[in-house]
Amino acid sequence: MKLKFISTGHGTFVQVDSVIAISPPDSSPIKKFRKYAEDKGILINLTSGRKARSVLIMNTGQVILSSLQTETMASRLNGNTIQIDKGRASEFSE
Repeated sequence: MKLKFISTGHGTFVQVDSVIAISPPDSSPIKKFRKYAEDKGILINLTSGRKARSVLIMNTGQVILSSLQTETMASRLNGNTIQIDKGRASEFSE
């Protein structure tokens, strides 16, 4: 079984199959959802101290913040992924 990952920036990756939605962080519903996730302990901040520019909602219920633009994350979801097979990363595929 091959797992596919996308880079969320700063050396961090998320599993492609787990991403439900990608959204900009500035809409009111996303701000409320982000606050809810933070209060419940399911918010994961992968920005490395930078401004959050996209919010990934995962099928596990977790909410992930990334400093990459929403369009960049969507582009990576649609093409550039990393495949992991038995613990070893292979080259980027499209």
